[in-house]
Amino acid sequence: MQRANKAFQDIVAKAILLQASDIHIIDNEVSLRILDRIEVLDSGEDAPTSIVGSLLESLLSEETKQKLAKGMEDDVSIEVGDLEASDLGVKNVRLRACFYKSLGKICASFRILPQQIPSPESLRIPQGFVKIATQKSGLILVSGATGAGKSTTIASILEMINQTQQKHIICIQDPIEFIHTNAKSIFSYRQIHTDTQNFHTAILSSLRQDPDIISIGELRDAESIKAAILAAQTGHLVISTTHSSDCVSTIERICMKNQDILEQLASCLLGILAQRLCIKDSKRVVDFELLLATPAIKTLIRENKIHQVQAQLTIGKSAGMKTFDTL
Repeated sequence: MQRANKAFQDIVAKAILLQASDIHIIDNEVSLRILDRIEVLDSGEDAPTSIVGSLLESLLSEETKQKLAKGMEDDVSIEVGDLEASDLGVKNVRLRACFYKSLGKICASFRILPQQIPSPESLRIPQGFVKIATQKSGLILVSGATGAGKSTTIASILEMINQTQQKHIICIQDPIEFIHTNAKSIFSYRQIHTDTQNFHTAILSSLRQDPDIISIGELRDAESIKAAILAAQTGHLVISTTHSSDCVSTIERICMKNQDILEQLASCLLGILAQRLCIKDSKRVVDFELLLATPAIKTLIRENKIHQVQAQLTIGKSAGMKTFDTL
């Protein structure tokens, strides 16, 4: 078992050295995502086939084993320490892991999270978005595809607040990805299936926990959306993600052609930041689109004229809005 742990540490260190974003273990084979390609590690040296199976077993909790036995998947966070990558200044790293089965065999995908929470400036987050994140109440949405860096963007904003404001911040995620060290703010963490039943229940419960800011990992269903809007309407700053490709489709996803939701969203929305990950000059670059909830935008949402929002966004540069760049 010690050998398996050491093997995984070596794999993670190798991934960091090669600047990989993800690690995949499928059918006793280890591969890395580097930029937009998959590279298989040498099974003889970097990841011996004989220990990969036991390596995965060593990472499974009893709860994960039970879920896999029932044909379910499990999303968890893993912290890996004692990495032999001291030349990179890396000692510990957190991973977001998804364990699943393929043809009856246990497999896993690991997303490597930043070792340090980056600043908004280093991520090139638009200043208009940084500004609305300092508001006392309202709803802020961050949208994009899986792997576009939404969680990192939100963690960056929360850490900025942590360093500058005295707030109680509640993070509701599945699983918890980033852990902040309390500075001027304090953090509470609610992990789905471990600390609470689901997003909807956790959001409503958080209203009784004296929060200033509620960060929600994802708005997955109508109940969670309604609860998030309620929290924003009752004096809290709510920040959440959605799986939408741009700002307009985010509005459509949230509202689902429901007139009541349209009116409620218009009353509390502060802005939407859409992002996508691009490859430029052999580097991963995040491109942003920013929609700010100006009175004109709120009117279009309230009147269900979503098809006109893009035009307002395009001409809204003077108000701090931003369209996607052509990279």
